[in-house]
Amino acid sequence: PCPCKKKKKEDKKKGGKDDKKGGKDGDKDDKKDRGPCLVGANLEVRHGDLCCIVGKVGAGKSSLLLSLMGEIDKLKGSVKLSGSVSYAAQSACVLNATVRENILYGNEYDEARYDRVIEACALTEDLKNLSAGDQTQIGEKGISLSGGQKQRVGLARAVYHEADIYLLDDPLSAVDAHTGAHIFTECIDGLLRDKTVILPVHNLSYLERSDYIVSLEDEAIAEQGTYAELIRSVLLLVDPPVACAHSFD
Repeated sequence: PCPCKKKKKEDKKKGGKDDKKGGKDGDKDDKKDRGPCLVGANLEVRHGDLCCIVGKVGAGKSSLLLSLMGEIDKLKGSVKLSGSVSYAAQSACVLNATVRENILYGNEYDEARYDRVIEACALTEDLKNLSAGDQTQIGEKGISLSGGQKQRVGLARAVYHEADIYLLDDPLSAVDAHTGAHIFTECIDGLLRDKTVILPVHNLSYLERSDYIVSLEDEAIAEQGTYAELIRSVLLLVDPPVACAHSFD
């Protein structure tokens, strides 16, 4: 078990006053005692592959993406990325500017590419409903947009930026099933088809369309492989070997 979990259990047994009050000193000690957020993460993704990351909340999906960008301190091992990177956070950062300015984010405006990205990210109808279209001013902290709209604007910003590798932190979590299917088909499996995409997901129905799957559990990689390989390993635990052989022949 993680050293920080042992420490918390020991502190609970002691029943100290600082723990009950949740004092600042106790919070600082907890941060110092925290162990690594990812352990033994050996992963290699090929150029042009769609790699889906699955796992429960807190399993380390976002931490994996941040570690690839060098945003988390590396205790040992190495991280190598071949090419430029574009990142879409799970909680989109929205500027107090127009919708277009939030998507371009300093990049040069290319009308054809911009229109393709808007359509792929399912923002066409949203822009029609806004008073000034993509020239609508977004309020402080994106107050004029819903959670799903902010996430799609953040996704559009990442996709509009030309890159070799796209790290998309579950952009489908705040949208309905229909919109999510559109974004996956038109954007992730469409506009970014020839790009390397690493995508944490909660909806397991998308896994069959991925090239590689990584399953995280307790901040470590529990399983990884292609969809067929992982399904075969599950079936071997549930069904008789003969049935498994028949299913994959």
